[in-house]
Amino acid sequence: MKLNWGIGIAILYSGFALSMIGFLIFSRFQTVELVAPNYYENEIRYQQHIDMVKRTKALPEPIRWELKNKSVLLQFPESMKNQSIGGTVTFYRPSNSNGDYVVPIKVDAAAAQSIPIERLFKGLWKMQIRWAADSLTYYHEDILTLQ
Repeated sequence: MKLNWGIGIAILYSGFALSMIGFLIFSRFQTVELVAPNYYENEIRYQQHIDMVKRTKALPEPIRWELKNKSVLLQFPESMKNQSIGGTVTFYRPSNSNGDYVVPIKVDAAAAQSIPIERLFKGLWKMQIRWAADSLTYYHEDILTLQ
């Protein structure tokens, strides 16, 4: 059977329209997550964040951490041993916000804290440490890969 060129164009346009509708239906069911649910509010507070990072980099010694026996051991700078330290440690999972884990900072006399990480899945995590000492706020972020 021989097709007319008009019918060929109609079939081409119909195929294109159906593929676009299929793409729209497919994309409708994909989850799109922002980095944080309150992304725009966080963007406004970004200058405060920059100031906290500058203060952290200006410390005489940096905050240290190490993986030890299914826990993360945080060691705050020696200069903060006699100060009241408070804040949070957030384990942020870039690939899935349902796995995020927030722990309050409760240091011992040596300005250290051990955080159990059994509930964290294997893979890439961003460890975000926000703390305050003597009314100054600090921020440190590091990448943690669990195997």
